[in-house]
Amino acid sequence: MRIALIGNSHLGALKGGWESPGFDKGGIEAVFFGAPGNGLGDMVVREGALFASTDESRRYMSTTSGGLDRVAANYDGYVLVGYFGIGFVADVFVGHRPPDHVNANQAPASRAALRAAARDALVHTPALHLLRQLRKLTQAPVVLVSDPMPNPRIRDTDKFGRWGADILPLVAESYAEALRTLAETSGAKVITQPDGTVLAPAFTEPRYALDHAEHGLRHMTPEYGALVMQDVVAAFKEGP
Repeated sequence: MRIALIGNSHLGALKGGWESPGFDKGGIEAVFFGAPGNGLGDMVVREGALFASTDESRRYMSTTSGGLDRVAANYDGYVLVGYFGIGFVADVFVGHRPPDHVNANQAPASRAALRAAARDALVHTPALHLLRQLRKLTQAPVVLVSDPMPNPRIRDTDKFGRWGADILPLVAESYAEALRTLAETSGAKVITQPDGTVLAPAFTEPRYALDHAEHGLRHMTPEYGALVMQDVVAAFKEGP
């Protein structure tokens, strides 16, 4: 089985885990197409393949994939890495809060309205754009892998209250509900945090974070990536 992984900078941890000594690939061959930020989040279909929208992103793709500048339609499966996650839901709560959590910078909204906005936030992510583009090319199985939850140290740089202790349980609850809806409606398998990596309610255990002052707030180690890739292998082994 040959699969293509398309992703943002979080692809690096997965690629590192995949290539770690002794990793059981389950007979799967993987090709990695990556670019930082949203470089591949707006890919489009052209000439029977997925193309990045800029020369810079195509160069990144070529580097990570071993020389390929497009994602062909002939893979047995696809993995979309990143481009959706709890950060998209946390953003919903920057400007709106339940009435009992509102401060001077926020407007009140009911919990039901905020949960609905969270579901809508995940539907309108680059990951779902990529999924729609892929479906123009192929009906091969697709796995969606979320951005990891952040390192709890992100609270030290949180200017907008995204990760405040007062609101975080509702953010986590809204995210979990939005993920269930995504899994039920997207036609893809959804993989989020591997077992044992979550620091409740909405962070990744610090031991899996990169040892870097800035990138370590959101980016994880190959050890974390290996756990995700184990789930990816299992998803394809299970079949539809």
